[in-house]
Amino acid sequence: ALIPLLKAVVSTQSTGDDNGICVGGAPPDVLSANQVGNAMFVGCISDIELNNVAFNPGSSDVTVVGHLPLCMETPQLTPSHYFGGDAYIVPDVIVGPADAIEIRFRSSRQTGEIVSLMDLYNSTVVRVALDNYMVTISTKEEEEESSYVIELEGSDMYFCDGNSHSIALQLNLSSITVTVDNGASLTVEVAESEEISRLRLGDQFIGCMEDPLVNGSPLSLTYPLDNSGVMLNSCPDQTF
Repeated sequence: ALIPLLKAVVSTQSTGDDNGICVGGAPPDVLSANQVGNAMFVGCISDIELNNVAFNPGSSDVTVVGHLPLCMETPQLTPSHYFGGDAYIVPDVIVGPADAIEIRFRSSRQTGEIVSLMDLYNSTVVRVALDNYMVTISTKEEEEESSYVIELEGSDMYFCDGNSHSIALQLNLSSITVTVDNGASLTVEVAESEEISRLRLGDQFIGCMEDPLVNGSPLSLTYPLDNSGVMLNSCPDQTF
């Protein structure tokens, strides 16, 4: 059986300014104009025909947005962990000020939550998420939320390119420094940083994550405090 694609496909074939077919998703302006919501397909598609003619993805009339891999019937799996959208996992570890955390991942779409830092009561203190060519950092203090942005050089598909990326967090007494791909970084003040004790990985993220590094050592996710739908050690290698 074919395995799911780990990339959304957004392809169009157009014969005029107002005509076209979108396979696997659609650009935001098309979705908005037709009021169809934020639709996206994750899976395998084959044998597409247009007017009884086989669809040629290599045609010059086709625009492919994002990384488009092939489905394989006998995929090789890697030790990375697959997050299918709403899935998340809470590792069995306590973190706090002076700890360094690094998360390595490959994303199947341009947006998604990578990690949340929580207190012992599972309330989110800091949230770090992908947003096209940016990383957003959201903090919460006494019911008030603040957001900060790290802008990255490149296209809107910065994270959705099939390559491995990393987000590193350095926890301090009153701040957190977030670094993306060992390059762009931002330090934000977090008044409640001393209350941070737990990690939650994923949620609205589609892609693969390796075991996170805590102070340079791999943190196994085999026996977490909570696993909501994460497929451990089950990321396809060549199809991503």
